[in-house]
Amino acid sequence: MFRQILQLLMMISLSSGLNDITIEFEDIAKDTSSVDRIFMRSKAHGKKTALIYTGETIEIDLCLDEEEVFLIKKIVYSTDGYPDQVDVYLNNRLVGQFTTHSGTNWGHLWNEFHFTGALGMAFNLASGQHKFQIYLRSADIYGVELDYVDFGFSKSSSAASVLCPNHDHTISVAQSNKVPVSVNLGTQKSFKRQPAPTMIRPSDIIAREMQKYEEQEATDINDDSLDDYIQLYSTSKTDNFLINRMLTFLEEGESKK
Repeated sequence: MFRQILQLLMMISLSSGLNDITIEFEDIAKDTSSVDRIFMRSKAHGKKTALIYTGETIEIDLCLDEEEVFLIKKIVYSTDGYPDQVDVYLNNRLVGQFTTHSGTNWGHLWNEFHFTGALGMAFNLASGQHKFQIYLRSADIYGVELDYVDFGFSKSSSAASVLCPNHDHTISVAQSNKVPVSVNLGTQKSFKRQPAPTMIRPSDIIAREMQKYEEQEATDINDDSLDDYIQLYSTSKTDNFLINRMLTFLEEGESKK
């Protein structure tokens, strides 16, 4: 039972311990001179959106100094009409898909925004340059407006620290915790384009961490020391409420036996 609890705790820590980095699509669209696709929306995160039509792709180039755990936390969009099919790629590899919200209110729903939730699981992303793409596979004639994307990184903490130099406009207006950040593009490093990402399943990371721990501890693990291990594998960003609910459920199951 303890091994199952430990695995669940580490799964939660992997995703909840990541730094949130928000990138506005309207800034990315400006980088590609798509200024005619920018629309003012009062309820959007940055008060603007970027419009794409069927068959079009919007790209974000990410440059990492070192390997990091990476997660696509959510994509925020709006639409007014029939549901649309969206594919998400990383280095030309399909990593997620979603169907947009359906409904119409004579154009008013363009100012109502929807969240995809996490696309896929957290995995290790190698150092170097990576291309993140959102491809609108099928849609009605009106397309989809994209607000922003939230990434999770284990080490980087701002948009300016992960965007490649070609996103010069986006970097200049990038924000970390709502504080404007700018960088000197002359100090940017050159990065080698990476092939498809090295996909490491969370279960592989958990198995590796458990093996490292068991190599350090020769004694058997028992339920009496459970609290100590929970403290060891939890982080300040771990969802403690979820952990407590999980433990309560397991204890109730044991008492019924």
